[in-house]
Amino acid sequence: MAGVTDETPSGFIGEVMATSGSMVMTTPATLQDAIPEADVAASFDFDDPELSAAGLSQSSIKDAFKGVTASCSAGGSFTVDTDLDIDSGLEFEASWNLVDGVEAFIGFTATATATIDATATGAVECEGVVSVDGPKLKAITFWIGAVPVVLVPEITFEAVIGGSFSASATAGFTYTQTVGAGLRFADDRWTTEFTNTRDSFFRPPTFAGQATAGIQLRARLDVKAYGGAGPYLTIGPFFEINAQTDIPWWNIDAGVKASIGAEVDLVFFKDEVEFAEIDLVRFRLADSGDSLPPGGLAVLAGLPLTSVTSSGANSCGVDAVGNVHCWGDNSYGQIGDGTDVAQRNVGTRVKFINDAVDVAVGGTHACALRNGGRVSCWGDNTWGELGDGTTTSSNTPVDVVGITNAIAVEAAPTSSCAILADYTVRCWGRNANGQLGDGTTTDRSSPVAVPGVDIVTDLSMGNGFTCALRATGDVRCWGYGFDGELGNGATGPDAAVTLDPVVVTGLDDAVEIDSGSLHTCARRTDGTAVCWGAGRSYQLGNTILADSAVPTPVIGLDNVTAITAGGASSCALVSDGPAQCWGSDQNGQIGNGLDGHVNLDQPYPVAVLNGDDFSGIDAGGQHTCAVYKARKVVCWGNNNFGELGDGTAPVDRSQLSKLVQGP
Repeated sequence: MAGVTDETPSGFIGEVMATSGSMVMTTPATLQDAIPEADVAASFDFDDPELSAAGLSQSSIKDAFKGVTASCSAGGSFTVDTDLDIDSGLEFEASWNLVDGVEAFIGFTATATATIDATATGAVECEGVVSVDGPKLKAITFWIGAVPVVLVPEITFEAVIGGSFSASATAGFTYTQTVGAGLRFADDRWTTEFTNTRDSFFRPPTFAGQATAGIQLRARLDVKAYGGAGPYLTIGPFFEINAQTDIPWWNIDAGVKASIGAEVDLVFFKDEVEFAEIDLVRFRLADSGDSLPPGGLAVLAGLPLTSVTSSGANSCGVDAVGNVHCWGDNSYGQIGDGTDVAQRNVGTRVKFINDAVDVAVGGTHACALRNGGRVSCWGDNTWGELGDGTTTSSNTPVDVVGITNAIAVEAAPTSSCAILADYTVRCWGRNANGQLGDGTTTDRSSPVAVPGVDIVTDLSMGNGFTCALRATGDVRCWGYGFDGELGNGATGPDAAVTLDPVVVTGLDDAVEIDSGSLHTCARRTDGTAVCWGAGRSYQLGNTILADSAVPTPVIGLDNVTAITAGGASSCALVSDGPAQCWGSDQNGQIGNGLDGHVNLDQPYPVAVLNGDDFSGIDAGGQHTCAVYKARKVVCWGNNNFGELGDGTAPVDRSQLSKLVQGP
C-alpha cells in the first residue's frame, strides 16, 4: 500500500519518494504504470484448413452433405477482441509511530480496477445444392458475318438447402476496492502487510444472434455459348425460418425468389457469379409477435423505399416512383398526410407529392426535393421553417417560395436549407444562433442566401448550426459552436453565435458530411472518418468522453462508403463488412443486439447485428434506419412514437427484425 523497507515484498508496485538510512519511503504507483493497456485480437476463418480437425472447415461441411455441392461464405468467421485496461484511482494512507523504528499503517484504494473486456462477433453462411439435369433444349445458331454463334439452352432443377448464423457476445469483469494494513520496521528486518480486496462484477456475459434456415426449389435456365459460358436465370419457391436469440422472436416465411448470374465452364476454367437475387413475393406464414392473419397467409409487403432519412422521432423515405412515406411522431403534422394524429407506426404516404427525388427530416417538419428543382415542406412552422413566407404550420406540403432549381435539401429541428444548381446555399427558419448564415440572428420565413460559401456539394444541419462541404474537400460551418460544433477550435460562450462561415480545421479531403444534434462527422477520400463537436456520449468515436472543437479520427474505422450522425450516435457503412455504429445506445440505436440494462454507450464502432446488406443508413434522434439492397427499410432503437415503422407496439429494439410496413 505505501512505504516499505528496502526488502520490498514480492508483487509490490510503488514509486520511491525518499530514503532515510535503511528506510525507503514510497507511494503507491498506479497499476497502469506497470501494466499498460493492451488490445488482443484473435480470429478464425472457416476456410482455414487447421479447423478441419474440429469439423468446422468447408471440406468437412461438404463431407456432411454426402455428395451435395456445398459452400460457405468467404467471409464466414468469428473474431474475439480482448481489451485489457488495468488502472487505479484514489489512494489514501495513514500511519502512526508506535515505538522507535516501528510504524503502523493503514491504506485504502477507492477505485482501483482491473478490467478485461472480451467481445466476440462473427457470421457464417453455408448453402448446399442438389441438382438434377433437365431436358436439353434445341440449340440456337446465328451468324455474325461469317462466324457462327451457337447458344445451348439447358434447364437444371435444383434444391437449395441453406442456413446462416450470426452472433455477438461480450463479457467483462472488474476488481475494485482494496484495503491494507500492516507494520513497518526500520532496522533492516521486514514489513508485513495484510490486505482485503472486495470484488465487484459488471457487464455479465451477453449473447445475441440470428439464425436462418430454409429450402428453395427452383428451375435454372442456362444459355451458354458453345455450352461453355453464358448467363443463367433461376426462379422458384422457398420456405424459410428465421429466429433470434436475445428476444423471443421468430417467423416463418414463404414465397418466390429469382436470381440472375453468369457461369463460365470450360475445360481449364470454371467460375460463377450471381448478380442479384430478389424476392418476387414473400408471404408471412407465422410470426411470434402476431397471431396468424386471416386465412393463415399474408403478403409481407414492406414499403419499397429507395432511400430513408431520420431525425428526432421521425423517418421518411422515397419510393421508386417519387412518393414520400413518413412514420413516427405526428404531433405537428410532420407525417404530411393531412392529420395531426399523435403518431404513425407504419409508413404513411405524404399527400400531393409524387415526384420526389429526396427528402429531409427535421424532427417536427420535413422537406422534399422535387423533380425539376422545387422544394416542398410540411409540419411545424413556428420559426418559418416551411419557407412559404408565413409562420403557419401545415400538415400537408407547401412550396418553399423562390426555390425552383434546388439539387439537394437539408432540415434541422427549426430550420431548413437547400443547395441550388449553381452550388450556392439558401436557408430559412429559426436564426437565433446565426444558423441561416446570412450574417444576422433574424428568423426568416423565406429563403435567404448564405454568403461566403460556394461550390457546395453536401450540406448538414444540427441543433443551431449548419455545415457545408465544398467541392475542394474543405468544410465550412456557422451558427452555434459552444461545444465545438463548428470544428474551428473555438468553444464556449464566444463561439455560441457565429454569424459568418468558418473553416473546419485540418480537413481538406472530405467527400461527405452529416450532423447530429451537436456533432458532425465527415467521410474522407481515403475511406476513413472524422467527427467533431459534442462527445459526451462517445459519438465522436475516439474513446474519449469529451467534446472536440477540431476533427478527430474515428478509431478503427476504414473503408467507409457512407456516414451518418444522429442525436448522440453515429453510424457508417463500410465496403468490407456490416454497418458500424458508435455513441449513445440508451435505446438500442447502435443495433448490436444488447437490450435493457446492458445498453451501454459505445466508445468505438461496433457491428450492427445482421447489418451486411445495407445500401443506405441514417441515424435519427434515438433510432436508426437502413435501406436493404432489395429496396426495403428496417429500423431499430427507440419506438415510443412508432419510429421503427413496422406496426409494432412502442417497445424499443436493439436490432433490426421487421421491415417498415405500409398502412
